[in-house]
Amino acid sequence: MQNEKTVQELLNEQNEEGMCFLVPHYQRGYRWQRANVLDLLYDISDFIHSDKKSYSLQPLVVYHSEKDNTYHVVDGQQRLTTISILLGYLGEKQIDIKYESRKEQQNRYVEGNINIDQHLVNQAYLTIQTWFEQRSEEKDLFVKLLKDKLDKKVNFIWYCTTDNEVATFIRLNKDKISLTNAELAKAMLLKRGNFTEDSVLMQKNIATEWNKIENTLNDDAFWCFIRPIEDNRDTRIDFLFEIIKDKNMLHFTPTDEIGNDRFSTFRYFYDYFKEKKASAFGSIWNEIRQLYNIFMHWYNEIEMYHYIGFLIIDNSNCILNLLDEWMKSDMTIPDFKKHLKSEINKVIEKSGCNDLSKQYKYNEERASDKTKCKPILLLFNIQRIIIINRNMNQRTDTQLFNKFPFYLYKSENWDVEHIASNTDNDLTQPSEQKEWLKTFLLDSSISDDNKNRIKCFLGLEESGDFEDIRQKLEEEQQQVLHKEEHLNDAEKNQIWNFCLLDEHTNRSYGNSVFPVKRRIIMGKEMGKEYILNDDLEEDIKSNVVAYVPLCTKDVFVKAYTANSTTNREWSKTDAKAYKKEIFECLNKEFNVKF
Repeated sequence: MQNEKTVQELLNEQNEEGMCFLVPHYQRGYRWQRANVLDLLYDISDFIHSDKKSYSLQPLVVYHSEKDNTYHVVDGQQRLTTISILLGYLGEKQIDIKYESRKEQQNRYVEGNINIDQHLVNQAYLTIQTWFEQRSEEKDLFVKLLKDKLDKKVNFIWYCTTDNEVATFIRLNKDKISLTNAELAKAMLLKRGNFTEDSVLMQKNIATEWNKIENTLNDDAFWCFIRPIEDNRDTRIDFLFEIIKDKNMLHFTPTDEIGNDRFSTFRYFYDYFKEKKASAFGSIWNEIRQLYNIFMHWYNEIEMYHYIGFLIIDNSNCILNLLDEWMKSDMTIPDFKKHLKSEINKVIEKSGCNDLSKQYKYNEERASDKTKCKPILLLFNIQRIIIINRNMNQRTDTQLFNKFPFYLYKSENWDVEHIASNTDNDLTQPSEQKEWLKTFLLDSSISDDNKNRIKCFLGLEESGDFEDIRQKLEEEQQQVLHKEEHLNDAEKNQIWNFCLLDEHTNRSYGNSVFPVKRRIIMGKEMGKEYILNDDLEEDIKSNVVAYVPLCTKDVFVKAYTANSTTNREWSKTDAKAYKKEIFECLNKEFNVKF
């Protein structure tokens, strides 16, 4: 039965007949963004000031349940909910809507610890509030319009279906971009017909479990452990359904062609459901639960988390092969870890970065193929974390769960950076000259005469004779730092002069001298930049916050160097100690060459 109902007519029926709307389990949550809410407000405003007499709010498809005298919303809940939020802001009686899987949701602004649906309701409410605060004259017009007190009508196209509500939902939505395979599958799996009166509690428990899985997958730290950053699908539980289909975990061959478009996954499960009927629901949900539990186990086990995360960075599709290995009937956890290490060896051997003496190419333009050593630097960082956790676990019998942040590694575009700059800094700018000279003032091995020359230079408003001071300092330093301690061009393009760093930090300090790089990196995680002024006093400026890998921090504090070396540069002694640490960290479990 199709006709039109104004908002006020819905409210009248609500008062007179006790009509109430119910958004069933199979529906997605409230998902309108600010842009959707603003579009609706502008549309209604334009309508008010136009010559038109009727404005359609699109179809509202419902199924009347005589059992509890509720209207189950099959299609149109986003707009219906938004209109209810709008009425609440305007101080009017709201449309009575209940949410079967989100009983706590309120169509008004709610403070405190809230879920994603209530967060978006809050966002919609604040969007409406801000819009009207800028257009106070519109508020009264909106109230009159929604209460049918203008010579205009805002209508829902009312359609009360007598067909199966879930079948109607799927038919209406399967060709809409807004719904995903998982949302369509959810409607099919959680429909009431799959459950007897005795198993209604099971339906509610499954709906709760579904939301729990989705919430876990929506955590970027978890998601970027198993998927690349580019995989930004709307409903991440789709990934589990795709795995079941691609691996044919249900051992089912559809009789109909399911195609290879974006809905092929749903068609696979729809055909399976048609054929298996009563047993289909349990089989599908058991596979979803099994995959989720496997991923959770991998995520929470410190070694598997790091080794699997490493392999997925190299090839995101390897997760299917890893699942095959894990599901072998005779597979043990030690054997699975051995398999992971074997696969990691293939990755580092493929690029040749397992050879720690490898010479990376460079040319006169200072271009380098240093990115080829990224796998070994990543492996060094994660293996250090694993070893620290192992050692602490033996000491305290507790698991620290100090994890490598794969999400940040992927989202911040980490790259390989030279520790000692690939290009020598010619120190032609006064600011660069002063930064270089300040490092000598902090060195106890520098003579008082040379320190006085530096202080004099720093106090000059115009550039002084920098080259004269530089020559005297270098002559003095030859007694402390032998010439062979400096890295030459070839040596600067070996593993001992590379570290991992986020893209922003890498670009921000350019060709700075080692002490400047060190100060920038040390303040990065605190969002600070430490600057040494001409009086050697520390100034602190705000900076972009970024995660600094453990081993990169160790490099710039020279944690691997047993003997004392100058803090002004990255010397060959430092480089050798760093290379030795990489080898000793990895060689017991991986095929690395010194």
